[in-house]
Amino acid sequence: MIAVNSERLDMLQQAFPSLNEREIRDLDSAAQVGHYPAGAVICRQGEWASVFYVLCAGDVTVTSVLGGGEWETVLHRASAPYYFGELALLGDGVRSATIRAATTCETLEIEKQTFRRLANNNPGLRQELFRQLSQRMQTNDRLIIDQLNRQNAALQAAYENLARQDRMRSEFITNLSHELRTPLTAIQGFTHLIKLGVVRGEALQEGVEAIARNVDKMTWLVNSLLVLYEMQLTAPRLSPTNLNDLLTAALNEALTSPEYADRVVSVALAPDLPSVFLDVAGVTLALRLLIDNALKFSPGRAPVLIRASRPEAAWLTIEVIDEGVGIPVEMQGQIFEPFFHWSHSDDQRLFSGLGVGLSIADYIIHSHGGRIELESDPGRGSTFRVFLPAAAPAPLSQGTPSSPNPLTA
Repeated sequence: MIAVNSERLDMLQQAFPSLNEREIRDLDSAAQVGHYPAGAVICRQGEWASVFYVLCAGDVTVTSVLGGGEWETVLHRASAPYYFGELALLGDGVRSATIRAATTCETLEIEKQTFRRLANNNPGLRQELFRQLSQRMQTNDRLIIDQLNRQNAALQAAYENLARQDRMRSEFITNLSHELRTPLTAIQGFTHLIKLGVVRGEALQEGVEAIARNVDKMTWLVNSLLVLYEMQLTAPRLSPTNLNDLLTAALNEALTSPEYADRVVSVALAPDLPSVFLDVAGVTLALRLLIDNALKFSPGRAPVLIRASRPEAAWLTIEVIDEGVGIPVEMQGQIFEPFFHWSHSDDQRLFSGLGVGLSIADYIIHSHGGRIELESDPGRGSTFRVFLPAAAPAPLSQGTPSSPNPLTA
């Protein structure tokens, strides 16, 4: 704390290096000493400026509510020697920032009227002090403007992200309506014909099979949405798992779809792959979704390759490789976003689906402490590379995965 006059004079000289010794002493004689505990507000934004402060000991934080907002923004933190409240000397108006004691503080305080009497008797002091304070106010104004610009940029980015998320959710509702309406219409049509007795014999059997296929499609759609919801409520249930069995189950599930029944999928496993601790149902679903994606985006009967290896001791790698249409570079950063759909320039969707498959896969793999990487060459195919910990990972806390939940993102 500042206990003697010489220390006060030294602080004032550091704060105002352009003032001479006499002018410093005049300032000191006009000042009163103030004491503030940590957390105390020394001066508040919006209050009428009537006191000029020189911080002689301690630290303060400078905050401001910018742009008509509701929350204070910390502009900076300052240590002695430091001065503030210069508007009280330069003119009339309200304070543009709040100064709060970050530690125990001691100040020298000069009242507006006291300073004006002092300045009238010492024009040189008034001129030099006004010059320094004016420069300081310009610097502070630039600081506030820069902070406003940063906040505006952040708000703009947030608004754009919200608009994009809202647009994707709207597209999701449209996609879901379409994906459900198509099989429901088919089921309704066949059921009506069967009830009328119009369909008999082999045609009846074909109709029943068509109904079953469409029911299976709707069941898959609904189950996908349930998976999205359940994943945010439960942590992975890990157990030692044979990778070959896992891939076989995922592949068999993908090939049960009639549209993929005659597709060629090759599997290449490195020898001596260890058992891994995984949530069997979750990772099987993730791999099934990646395989389904590869089959869907591969033209004709183009083959799909699945490879599993252990490139390093800590990680297992599973690659799903297709020779399909590939993914444009500008869209590769969005491919794992929930409800994302690839569209042509005329906004006609190239492929059906809800746009949640890759989001689910990415979420599941991240919940195991892993990741998915993408390599894609438009027109030549894509490789989705899954990295999983070779050892049992520490499961993430319930409801706090490292990848955003597709349902709430």
